[in-house]
Amino acid sequence: MEKRGQDKFLLRAKTAITADKSQLSAEYFATYNQLKALAEQEVKALIAEKDSRIADLQNMVVTALQHPSFYSNVEQVGFMTNNPGGFSVGGSVDGDINNVQGENNQQRVSNKSSSFNLQDAQFAGGLVNADTVTANQIGGNITNYSPEQKQNLARAAADIQQLLNQLGQTYPTATTSQKMSVVAKAVDEIENNPTLKVRVIGALKAGGTEAFKELIDHPLVNILLASIDGWQDAE
Repeated sequence: MEKRGQDKFLLRAKTAITADKSQLSAEYFATYNQLKALAEQEVKALIAEKDSRIADLQNMVVTALQHPSFYSNVEQVGFMTNNPGGFSVGGSVDGDINNVQGENNQQRVSNKSSSFNLQDAQFAGGLVNADTVTANQIGGNITNYSPEQKQNLARAAADIQQLLNQLGQTYPTATTSQKMSVVAKAVDEIENNPTLKVRVIGALKAGGTEAFKELIDHPLVNILLASIDGWQDAE
């Protein structure tokens, strides 16, 4: 912003390369003329609302930065292209079993007699790249959801996905402040919809933040869930 003369100034703004500058200019002057037509008290009310919104956004930033999930990155392994084939064993296993698959990948079970019943079994954990695996490298959390819990979790996630998509198409999300503003609008939308809020709180209580987050594919989901993480404790 540069001052020009006694009562004029020049305002410069950076835009995205793909932005329609003519449209942005038209929207700016439309808003500017609308503000010029407001009474002094109305302008003061808008300024007060702006200051309140800034304070809300600051609180959201602090909350998000203090939440561990804000920094987490989840990587999913979809395919193992260099390891075709494999084997599965049920019942009793005796003697030696060798299984060679892919390049230089060999599995061997030697002189082991075991009996397994793996029907309806569930497994959790990860991949360990090491010759020796210790007990503390194996583990994971398994949660058995009832059909009703699964349905509620999926429905709440779909509602939040739709809400974030709609807001992302309506408002810009290029800068951090714009992202926080969209998240604030999403929180307002949820709070103003009691049915949706109850559904979201129920999903958070049933599955937790991480399980809920895995069902939502949107770049703002971490910030949003960090902002509402305390809801299930308050209810």
